[in-house]
Amino acid sequence: MSKIELTQEEIDAIKAQLGGRINIWSATPGQKTALMSAIDKAEALMHELGAYEESGDDLIAWFWGKYRAQEKNQ
Repeated sequence: MSKIELTQEEIDAIKAQLGGRINIWSATPGQKTALMSAIDKAEALMHELGAYEESGDDLIAWFWGKYRAQEKNQ
């Protein structure tokens, strides 16, 4: 698996989205850009791993779990 690299803006946007504080329609332009970038990275990882079923209904939650597991193992 490729190393997941996220900017602080992407991390903040993911946390806000998972915490229910923002969604793609209520986010600021900067948050939208960061969230869309994270979604692009999540989709790329899903394709790389062939994790279409594993990623389930919430791609960002799945991706965040992968990122946190990676960070924990470093």
